[in-house]
Amino acid sequence: MADISRLSRLLNGVQRQVDISANTLVVDNLKVKLGGANSFTFSGTLTSDRTISMPDANVDLADIALNTAARHAAVTLNTDDPTQQTLNLSGQEIQVNLATASTDGAMSAEDKSKLDGIEAGATADQIASEVPYTNTTSGLTASNVQAAIDEVEGRLDTAESDITAVEADVADLVTLSGLAANSTSLGIFSGSTIPDNQTIKQAIQALETAHEANADLLAGWEWQNSSLDYITNNTLFAPPTEVSGDRYVLSADGGTPNPAWDGASAGDIVEFDGSVWVATTPTVGMIISVDDESTSLRQWSGSAWVQKFFESTTASTGLTKVGFDIQLADAATNASGIQVASGAITLENLSAFDTGDLAEGTNLYFTEARVLASILAGLDVATNGTVAATDSVLEAIGKLAANQSDLVTLSGVAQGSVDLGTFTGTTIADNSDIKSALQALETAVEEIDTSADLTHTQADTNDWTVADGSTVAAHLDELADRVTSLEGGTAALTSDETPNAALGTGLRAVRWAQDAETAGQIRNADNDASVTDNFYVVGVVSSDNSTNSQTMYRAGLMPAASHGLTIGKPFYLGAAGVLTSTAPTAADSAVVKLGIVKDANTLDIQIQVMGVN
Repeated sequence: MADISRLSRLLNGVQRQVDISANTLVVDNLKVKLGGANSFTFSGTLTSDRTISMPDANVDLADIALNTAARHAAVTLNTDDPTQQTLNLSGQEIQVNLATASTDGAMSAEDKSKLDGIEAGATADQIASEVPYTNTTSGLTASNVQAAIDEVEGRLDTAESDITAVEADVADLVTLSGLAANSTSLGIFSGSTIPDNQTIKQAIQALETAHEANADLLAGWEWQNSSLDYITNNTLFAPPTEVSGDRYVLSADGGTPNPAWDGASAGDIVEFDGSVWVATTPTVGMIISVDDESTSLRQWSGSAWVQKFFESTTASTGLTKVGFDIQLADAATNASGIQVASGAITLENLSAFDTGDLAEGTNLYFTEARVLASILAGLDVATNGTVAATDSVLEAIGKLAANQSDLVTLSGVAQGSVDLGTFTGTTIADNSDIKSALQALETAVEEIDTSADLTHTQADTNDWTVADGSTVAAHLDELADRVTSLEGGTAALTSDETPNAALGTGLRAVRWAQDAETAGQIRNADNDASVTDNFYVVGVVSSDNSTNSQTMYRAGLMPAASHGLTIGKPFYLGAAGVLTSTAPTAADSAVVKLGIVKDANTLDIQIQVMGVN
């Protein structure tokens, strides 16, 4: 065992805490320094020449020449862990105090673990932005605590805004649903298709079932594309338009179709394909809509197009809808003995009842006082006529009021007037009543000399002239030709007209001169409507390319040898008055039908402006 007393003197009083009984030396500071690979140097209050060499972690005290006669036992460090606090001195321990807040010393394992966990360069007054943050699992982009807090606060603000928007959207959806918030069904429906208190899916299912039932009902019907019009007089009416895709329905009882329908039969559906009318013969059950018949459809019965009018798809109170029929709803016999079954009404035991057994309710019983006090709601004072026994009181009063209004108008003076007012002449005195005025007129008429011969012969009237200097006979002849032409006769409506300039050679459609041209003369018409309106055709001439007077055919049959047009087909206005078999289709071109080609030498003039492309 080491000489403790000598060792204590060797320490020269630096550490006087010597526990002899425990063979323990306590030193405040003990520095161990590696002198080589496995050597340590202890230094504290030892003198500078007191060096302990510990090769291979063994300390040989023999070199400490404090007591040469004694050999101190070896001091052995724990070679397994040179960081431990205990030195073995031949079984004796040298203890080093742990450091405290005020005293230096050794470090415990716990404190060392804490120290290892502190980031390099950390300070005691670190702020949040200096503390690192790992964002691998949070989804944030921040790399320090302060940035993470700011980012979370920003996301919370956005989330609050989004929640507010979602709440507004939810309120809108509730309003759109037509139901109160938190409703679990769609509530009550007024019809019978959707049962009450259904979910949305159940309601959709009910509508789907009803739709498919109606689809099955209509599956056997053959629908046609709509037509522009229903032609009631097939013979009289030629096609109103001839644009590709135009469709018309020819009535079954409208007579033989006009030749312009290109051979179609009565009852056919005709469609213009750009050059001819193509006919479709209807089959039983075929259905078509007509553009100007907004409240009905037409169905082919096999012999006629029967008009089918629309009706309500719902039934009023007390009624029920069966297919397309509206019937009285079934009801058991009530107190008045009325029974309804499948739309039929049965009356039983009514002899014991009178009106006294029925409450008035809102429909009041008839009384004279009530009739006299009734408001004349719906009175029509615009329709006059003779009061008939079948008229209602309201209708009769309306007719009488209209008749009285007409009489006031006929009188020529205001309602309530008691005389006829003033006259511009001298025959009738001012402010006369009707009888006095008639008397004055009678007197004046009777004073006229009736001895003069006022009779005229036809020869006299034929020579009478009118404002333009022509004779009455000429106008009567022209009028006769017009009537004959309009009645479909063979006479043509013609006049002799002078061209404003040479028209060219051959058949030409002409118009009246306009603007700076010589008024009253004719010029070539033209189907170009983009700039001027020279497409208003008044007639057709056979021009000799001069300014001589030309015979202009306005309507009826016109002789035209070698015209080159298609027989039986319409012909149209082309450029510079030329006649063409093809209707113009270019943009801003006027479609003017001039007539129908009768045969190789005759044109039937029927001028009609169809429209502008």
